[in-house]
Amino acid sequence: MTTTADKVLDYKPLEKVVLSPLPNQITTSFGTSGKISRASERGQETRQLILEANFRAIWKHGFQGVRADKVVQELGITKGALYHYFPTKQDLGYAIVDELIKPMYLKSWQQLETAEGSSIERLSTLLAYLGSMINNENVTLGCPLNNLMQEMSPLDEGFRTRLSGILTTLHGYSKRCILQGQAEGSIRSTLNADSLAWMLLATVEGGYSMSKTMADSTVFGMCARLLLKTMITV
Repeated sequence: MTTTADKVLDYKPLEKVVLSPLPNQITTSFGTSGKISRASERGQETRQLILEANFRAIWKHGFQGVRADKVVQELGITKGALYHYFPTKQDLGYAIVDELIKPMYLKSWQQLETAEGSSIERLSTLLAYLGSMINNENVTLGCPLNNLMQEMSPLDEGFRTRLSGILTTLHGYSKRCILQGQAEGSIRSTLNADSLAWMLLATVEGGYSMSKTMADSTVFGMCARLLLKTMITV
């Protein structure tokens, strides 16, 4: 008999956020897309290009492995423009978390509260959507949020507080959805909602890490299905 958990990857995906690793294509959670203009060094457009290009470089190489001046040089943006908007590398990294990573993840997970369907269906749809983010091109890059958590949380309090704030918000979305599911009777009431919300986050981020290391996107789907089977009442 097919269960909700068995169909986790069959639900219609939520609005997709494309994260292409290609350095010459900007596609973010804000819905903006277009080729980088090497002639554009004006105002907020230049600042945004610097942010997005360095986001992709950090996703691939890690924060400590990136030379921001080299990244902007490839865009035809001067080092002076880089330091005008971001006097230090730390300023650039914090801005990437605050202005790119945080809105991207909150937009995805907030749909636990805004999407249609029962609580377990919304959770299933979210997991299916998150699984669909992994493809053959980016599976070995991992999750941008998790990568920074692992790299920078032990080293920099500014990063740690920002990243923990994102997790706290995602945990809140998850916990409220789980509590609704328990009230509906679709999620086991014997499970502690607070702990289960952390388990959901750990499964997602752990699933991304395992898929990254194994270079196999199906690992994430296996983790997601087992989590749902643990949660559902039937």
